[in-house]
Amino acid sequence: MLIVSGTLAQKQPELRLLLSGEQIYRVPSRGEFTSWSDQVWAGSAHSLAMLARKSRSWDDVEEGIRYLTELSELQREAESSIFADSPLRDWREDKQKCKLLGLYHVGEALAVLGSYLRTGSPESVLVTIQRHSENARLLLGSSGDVELERVGETIESLMTAMAKASIWYNTSRLSSAAREFAQQIASDEQESPVSELWWSQREALSQSLLDPFKTAISVQMPTSAGKTLLAEFSIVQTMALNPGSVVAYIVPTRALVNQMTRRLRRDLSNSRFDSSDVVVEAAVPVFELDPTEKTLLSNRPDVLVTTPEKLDLLVRSNHASVRDLSLVVVDEAHHIADESRGPRLELLLATLKKERGSRCRFLLLTPFLPNASDLAKWLGAGEGAAIELNWKPSEQLRALGHWTRDRKAKRYNDTLELVPSATQPSNWDGVVMDLGPASVPRDTRSREAMSTSLAISMSDRAQGGTLILTGGPGKSEKRAQQVASQIPGNALDDCPDRQLLSAAIDYIENELGVDYPLARTLRSGVAFHHAGLPPEVRSLVEVLLDKGCVRVVAGTSTLAQGVDFPLSSVIIETLKVPQKRGESYRPLRYSEFWNIAGRAGRALKDRVGVVVYPSTGKAQDEEFRSYLEGEAVHVVSALLKTIKLLDANRPEYNLRLVRGHPQLSHFFQYLAHALKVGGFDSASAEVEEILRSSLVFHGLQADDREIAERLVSWSRGFMEEFRSSSLLGVADVTGLSLPSVGLLSASSPKVFKEPEFWAPENLFGEDLNPLRQIIEVLAEVPEMSLAPTDDPGGLNSHRVAGVLRDWVAGKTLPEIADRWFPASTKKLTDAGKYLFREVSGYLPWGIGALQLIELAGNTSEEANRALHVPALSFYGVSDIEALPLRMVGVPRAAAAHFGASAPQFTSFQEARSWVASQPAAMWQGGTGTARNFAPGTLKTVWDAVGGSTA
Repeated sequence: MLIVSGTLAQKQPELRLLLSGEQIYRVPSRGEFTSWSDQVWAGSAHSLAMLARKSRSWDDVEEGIRYLTELSELQREAESSIFADSPLRDWREDKQKCKLLGLYHVGEALAVLGSYLRTGSPESVLVTIQRHSENARLLLGSSGDVELERVGETIESLMTAMAKASIWYNTSRLSSAAREFAQQIASDEQESPVSELWWSQREALSQSLLDPFKTAISVQMPTSAGKTLLAEFSIVQTMALNPGSVVAYIVPTRALVNQMTRRLRRDLSNSRFDSSDVVVEAAVPVFELDPTEKTLLSNRPDVLVTTPEKLDLLVRSNHASVRDLSLVVVDEAHHIADESRGPRLELLLATLKKERGSRCRFLLLTPFLPNASDLAKWLGAGEGAAIELNWKPSEQLRALGHWTRDRKAKRYNDTLELVPSATQPSNWDGVVMDLGPASVPRDTRSREAMSTSLAISMSDRAQGGTLILTGGPGKSEKRAQQVASQIPGNALDDCPDRQLLSAAIDYIENELGVDYPLARTLRSGVAFHHAGLPPEVRSLVEVLLDKGCVRVVAGTSTLAQGVDFPLSSVIIETLKVPQKRGESYRPLRYSEFWNIAGRAGRALKDRVGVVVYPSTGKAQDEEFRSYLEGEAVHVVSALLKTIKLLDANRPEYNLRLVRGHPQLSHFFQYLAHALKVGGFDSASAEVEEILRSSLVFHGLQADDREIAERLVSWSRGFMEEFRSSSLLGVADVTGLSLPSVGLLSASSPKVFKEPEFWAPENLFGEDLNPLRQIIEVLAEVPEMSLAPTDDPGGLNSHRVAGVLRDWVAGKTLPEIADRWFPASTKKLTDAGKYLFREVSGYLPWGIGALQLIELAGNTSEEANRALHVPALSFYGVSDIEALPLRMVGVPRAAAAHFGASAPQFTSFQEARSWVASQPAAMWQGGTGTARNFAPGTLKTVWDAVGGSTA
């Protein structure tokens, strides 16, 4: 009855996990049975268990089919004595014969079900199951065996549910492209073939997920419930209906760009009608469009994975890669309410809706969006649909973590006290689970020590990854080291991919120094992850965790929200989130919390996921209990809050507004784009239509018509004021506000107009003055944040220029830290955070904007060469020839060497293929004297985090 209950309750993932024990592998031999009926029943039960379990995917299904075949071969010999003893007697009055014949029908139904689960045939599977099940019900009902009578009553509903859960049944009515994709993901060649769809996925498909007449569809499903596979079906169907078009897949973070690119490349390979690969590319997640990237993207991909900021730039530039968008997938769509990045995402979607809405559909994916229908209605303009499903493949517990004294054993134990939440009420409130002796001596009652001990205890018991959510990079590093110091043994002995883990450690020691703590903690299967790590190192940690080589990872909320980690448990150390420099911590939003917490519990691996809040007293107990009673608020436009606070007068669009109300500045950029594209006469005449495309106006119309009319008036006034601005075009493609572009234009020295000034050898040479001039101009722009946090006197342009110059020159992070952060107590962390957040995040953007202003109209060779400077600044290389290699993920240490012998590339795919074809010796040359990589390290790193993502 376990299989019946689990299947009919739509708990197949948990059922499959429960059935994964060794006890169902062995079936007694023929001589151990007292009767042929018992053998048939045991064999049928074993086959049913294998068809339901599918832990080894098709191996289990084939074993179930094989056993039924063996029973069929034994049937004639075994039953001859049963039906030959009294041929004239009405056997229907013989209970034993009824039992056997009933079991035969069960076996026949199972054989048909097994064939269908494996191959998708026969198509009449439900009719055949119904016929055999009805016969089995009647016969077993006459057998006198109460247990088998119950089997007869349930067999039809059970097998029908199993057939309807199969990949074949759920795609049988879809397009031929979707059916081809189903064949692909269910293929034996896949590492984990998809044999069935979760209940949430089946429901979404039944609710018109793939209906091409629905302009916008929002899908609200908990984390790990299978949203990405639904997006893949939508992508495949869209490409079949719109051949030659492009699908944009928007994710909020660079980490997710890498992870989603890997996943889509893997799943969409060979998924065309001609069995060729769908071309999936990742746009570089910076705000500038480098000439190299512009060329490589011109050979446009089928699917482009990128961030909202980069897609916004590509759309405003009318780049070839996004001219024919047929579908825009927005992952983590609840970020539209984020105060810092939400307005740009909202207005990007508004622009696409207005300019591409007649031929472009939208798919919004989110784990927690109470008003999903509102967003679908806004984007769909009456043709939207919301799919809201609250189902997870595994159960989850939320608990307070305590140290409880075991007086008898004279020690303290790690314990969990279960607590309910608004989304998951529980009758287990207050139940205590004992995890055993604390792993850390209880010399203090610090939450740090408790968090460390709980992470070790839960990781030991669950045999899955544990995430510790900390309050910042420094705490992440400290916690990882504390955990690693308490874990004996060597992770290289247990890691499923020893070669990758060994290469990762070697790479980190060469890039960050042999004493850098991450290399040491990885040897214990522990890692930390934050913005101060080089991009390749962050990606390595993500891949190692995904492969099961990392047991515990300590990170910040950015990591936890940005990557889909396979986790068994999550430890939440803080309910606050650090903000920008100089700003206090803010509360962790409920949508952020549930998105992080939702990652606890791996489908088919964990019977239950656990979310823990370490507590050392009643005050912290109450803090967490009170927090869990709250619920996520409706997602509203981040612009709406700002506009409602302003008075009736139109705000003056100047630098003060850009600094004080950046959300409103984004809105004016949206209007400036409409003005640039349509011209004044058209834009002013259609101002209400332009506004109607935005979520903010959609919300105002419903809540406050007076403010909505005020917004129309403001917008007309804005268009009148800036109708003749010569900077509209430049502002539109830089992502900077009009006042900021005006500031750059007015404050730049005349030398900026000379292409020779922008030559890489001039900017990145011994003389730092050219770079200092650029930095001092950019520092006045409100959108830029360039000063290191430890500069008490404000911006030190010489220091900023030195960091950038050395980064481009190929210096390692320890070398940069020693020279430019000598007074810091945590030099590498501070240098890394500054380099990979401020320097590579803002300077390429600002330099590119300056060049668009100052070199406008200059088509000389020197000017074209100068346009590569932003990309050189981002990737940390000094040779233009190295840029395409960095863009396809070749580590910085090898990029210049590869670039020296690389041909001209016309696409990312071509560049990747060339790198993949290079001999092992190529990877050992040209890495410089500061590095001494082991043979194979750089190639292994590229294969893991570059070759499949860049």
